Amino acid sequence: MEIPKVTIETFDRADEIFQHIFPILNMRSEGTHRSAIEMIKHAPEAGEAEPLVIREVNDDKGRWEVIIDSKSYRPKSNKNKNVNQDILNIVVEHLGEIQDETLQTVHTLKEAIRKMNQIGEHGVFVPESDVIDKLKGLSRSRGFIKNMLDTYFNDVDWQVDSKGNRKPVYKWKLRDELLDYNIILMQNNDTGQLDIISLTSFDCNAEIPFGKGRHNILGAFKTDVKTNNLRGDYGNAEAIRAIVLLN
Repeated sequence: MEIPKVTIETFDRADEIFQHIFPILNMRSEGTHRSAIEMIKHAPEAGEAEPLVIREVNDDKGRWEVIIDSKSYRPKSNKNKNVNQDILNIVVEHLGEIQDETLQTVHTLKEAIRKMNQIGEHGVFVPESDVIDKLKGLSRSRGFIKNMLDTYFNDVDWQVDSKGNRKPVYKWKLRDELLDYNIILMQNNDTGQLDIISLTSFDCNAEIPFGKGRHNILGAFKTDVKTNNLRGDYGNAEAIRAIVLLN
């Protein structure tokens, strides 16, 4: 697959098209808010490995304890956790900090990815002393990212030369045309198949707030009764953004 030359005009055009599809969507503020709601909804009541734990303790300090990355918070409100504004504010503030960190750490990740082809002979994604393990803003996803990229760089055939030396022949190559837009492209050398990996700090299952009866991806224009479109969530919005850029 040939990818058109990417320029600043490409990004500007993609942003313009994206805003036409999602005219009411402020990606950062709404994404943070909706991601927080989704996290609270599914937060466990215990577990040291979880990034967010919400426990019902009912002690002299209140009903709830919110634990984020091992730090404890005590909301004043005793309302149900899913409608508790104090809990929501705590999680939203935390997500905002993560996104600020991500602006810096995504750059580090992208630079490490650009060096992949230089270290590809090792067959694993561990550049610069496990750089992924040091990324604060992407800490929740670092294991997933590492395993996913390992899949591509461990997909190899081996050739043996006349001296009996084995040399790896990689089935996938990195396309970095859209890395500056937080999109990783991996292309299969045999089939030309292009896999698209979008980096985002939002919860992909978080629903876009189009309004009542509008839970589909074109909810800004159509009600659910009039369309069978994909679910209107941030994961599908990211997929559309990637497709717009590729076109």
